[in-house]
Amino acid sequence: MQTHGGLASPIWGPLRRAITMASDHFKTLESLGMILYRVVGSLERFTNYETLFKTNPAVQKAIGALYSDLIDFCTRVVQFHSRSSLRAMVTSFDKDFRDVSEHINFHSAEIDWAANAANIEESQRARLLEEKTRQVQMQNNVQRWLSPSNVQDDLHRHQLEYMPGSCDWILEAPQARDCLTSKHSTTVRILGRPGTGKTVLASFLVNYLAEQNEKNVLYFFCKAGDTEKREPTHILRTLLSQLLLIDKVLYHHVERLYTKSGRATADSYVDVYAALLLALSKTTRTIYTLIDAVDESQDPENFLQALFEAQRVAGGRLIMLFTSRQMHLPFSFDEDLIFDSKTAN
Repeated sequence: MQTHGGLASPIWGPLRRAITMASDHFKTLESLGMILYRVVGSLERFTNYETLFKTNPAVQKAIGALYSDLIDFCTRVVQFHSRSSLRAMVTSFDKDFRDVSEHINFHSAEIDWAANAANIEESQRARLLEEKTRQVQMQNNVQRWLSPSNVQDDLHRHQLEYMPGSCDWILEAPQARDCLTSKHSTTVRILGRPGTGKTVLASFLVNYLAEQNEKNVLYFFCKAGDTEKREPTHILRTLLSQLLLIDKVLYHHVERLYTKSGRATADSYVDVYAALLLALSKTTRTIYTLIDAVDESQDPENFLQALFEAQRVAGGRLIMLFTSRQMHLPFSFDEDLIFDSKTAN
């Protein structure tokens, strides 16, 4: 109670004086004890009420009103017992007690409401922060599981070889124009001899499509001499990794397959293929996919067939472009664009 506090204290001063004045009047002292119990009872239910008081205006207002009731009560006690003994005999303190008691009951309830609301808001913020942290951790885990190939450096290197204006012709080619503006999923294969600039053209198209279509572009540069750039599993999981970065809602669907695999790295073609199909079936975006040098990949028939199946189940449009040398495949594309020096000129 800090009864050693001075009479000038805004809270304990009036309280000390009221206790001193009422010490010879048991009924009044009992009433004061009941009032204090209600005041303290409203606060002791919230172990963090000091923090709430510092940060929540509603709690500040409610606690301030409750302490005002306490000071009002103390003032009435002092006034009542300062009267002459005759007046004290003919009057009763019951009415003052009832008035203050009603106010304290009301303001105690206000503290409960304010503190509960603050706790609920704090709990909600904590839950949201915890959920956000969990989601970020899960996304990092899935990306580590996919271990995508480093195609960003390939893209940057090939862009350095690009001469301004040298690839603009592709945007006017009927096959490419029809593909890029199609209202449906479609596929175009760009064929050309070695050294004609297909890879530079592919890097140009990746940049162009990213700028025109809110970066909804998946890409891969195949390379026969690099294991990470030729195996179907690496190609598909790199495309899936890029798709998840584009549409983060898809992490929720892929997480189940990641957990089920029980592997640190997605080294199963079946798992990666299933995850890619699932993710594409759940997105409603228009996704552009460009794969360069398909002929340098290992078993191109297998992974191209997988991409055609993904195109069939995609929830949105999946527009695919491939570059390669002339090669025979047991299936056809929607369009073939023959690329040579005359075409570029």
